[in-house]
Amino acid sequence: MQSQTSILLVAPPMHHPAFFPPAYCRTEAVLRQRGFEVYTFHGGADFTAYLLRPEVQEDLAARARGQVQKGRFAAADSATAILTATFTHEAQSRPDLIAASATLTDMQTEAFYDPLKAAAALQRIDRASTMVSLAYPPLVIDRRGFSHPALQDAADLLAWTADAERNPFLAYARHGCRPPVAPEQCDRIVLVVDTPGQFAGALTLAQVWGKRAPRAAITLLAGDERLRGIAE
Repeated sequence: MQSQTSILLVAPPMHHPAFFPPAYCRTEAVLRQRGFEVYTFHGGADFTAYLLRPEVQEDLAARARGQVQKGRFAAADSATAILTATFTHEAQSRPDLIAASATLTDMQTEAFYDPLKAAAALQRIDRASTMVSLAYPPLVIDRRGFSHPALQDAADLLAWTADAERNPFLAYARHGCRPPVAPEQCDRIVLVVDTPGQFAGALTLAQVWGKRAPRAAITLLAGDERLRGIAE
């Protein structure tokens, strides 16, 4: 009897940690209907959990303090200045990190649909993820997506993804992500890019996993024509 083709279906970071994107859900339904063995992986939720690990937050705080010392935020607006002061001081940030870690486990349960609990959880997660923006300027990252004003074309993006000093997804892809099955155990890896904010994370995962699992066929599915061109 011929075994099923196994597929690791990935929703790359960044995307809202509580929900799978629409294109991802459609892709999963089609693959299951056609008889594939599908392992689902919400990279947005997993990356958020990674950011909330104490050792990762300590590293981000150190990087953010370094950016402050370099004067990267000297001309920042008042909101950024307040965030910088808050998140580069461990004593102030630690309670929020502990609370965010606790609420992340409720993201896909009925507790999340309590408006007060949901608002508090998202606020804490947003505050924690802001540390990434402070540690790796000028990128901007939150639970909804990712943007970087200096990445204008495919060459810029490819160079950026390979640079650990500029790309916060690289350490995550190499050492921090926790998919339900190891990429090298799958026949195919499909990364569904539903929004432009997911593409940098998707490309980083594809590059790292391509080296780790050379026998697995890796596909980036992108609905946006501009993203499809870069993926190819």
